[in-house]
Amino acid sequence: METCGLETSNLYFDTQLNMTMAYDFDIIIDRRGTGSVKYEMLTEMFRREDLIPLWVADMDFETPPFIMDALRRRLEHPVLGYTVLPADYWQTVATWIEEHHQWKVKTKWMTYIPGIVKGIGMVVNVFVAPDEKVIIQPPVYHPFRLTPLGNHREVVYNPLVEHEDGSYSMDFDNLERVCDEKCRVLILSNPHNPAGIVWDRETLVRLATFCAEHHILVVSDEIHCDMALFGNKHVPFASVSEEAAQCSITFGAPSKTFNIAGVVSSWAVVPNAEIRKKFFGWLEANEQNAPHLFAPIATMAALKE
Repeated sequence: METCGLETSNLYFDTQLNMTMAYDFDIIIDRRGTGSVKYEMLTEMFRREDLIPLWVADMDFETPPFIMDALRRRLEHPVLGYTVLPADYWQTVATWIEEHHQWKVKTKWMTYIPGIVKGIGMVVNVFVAPDEKVIIQPPVYHPFRLTPLGNHREVVYNPLVEHEDGSYSMDFDNLERVCDEKCRVLILSNPHNPAGIVWDRETLVRLATFCAEHHILVVSDEIHCDMALFGNKHVPFASVSEEAAQCSITFGAPSKTFNIAGVVSSWAVVPNAEIRKKFFGWLEANEQNAPHLFAPIATMAALKE
């Protein structure tokens, strides 16, 4: 259990021009009037506008130019019709995951989802009956609580233990106490949001063993996985053991890494065939696995360039 933060660089390699370009993180960008949630909702949320809006997780840095260029090229075509994923889309995502996080995933394990919070809601509806429960570990990202509650499922709380030095750990003793036969899903924030915890392999192995023994499905939200720094290393939950792989659904996206949250280009990785059939079948039946036009363009540019 260690802290993490945002890792940035002021250089990138432009594969189109075969040259290294510089980022400028000092540009002040006025986002008012662009439909930005964090700015346009200040008055409604906080009754005033003269605030620095740190309440929404998108950055005020420019989106990388190679992503903007890819979107502009597509907009030069006059028809914005239905879209299909490029043939090498899932291999591109799988390669990124393996090269950055040493988890080798198969392309058949992967599917598009229209956002991670939406994905949590979908999991709740597919795998948790109305009289069953979802476990969360506060302090944690508020939709982990609000989404199950909004879908009329009971939320069970297993708070993290805060230590004198400000660090946190999972409370496995309390987890044993609060878990009963009605608990069906545990939502894991990995890395943990907030508190910036990069969960270590030992903790994740122990959690996987507990959840496998109690027949609990782990939903691992790994949207911040690319942002570890200060020597910390993200460990994908499903990579730590076969137990973890077989009892989990992993969610990821390029949105935090590349500041493209508004594009909504998320994915789910499900190694277990039975879980995959049930979840992917529901997504397909409701066309929730169909990306919008700009998602694959932005994602491919981000992960390839």
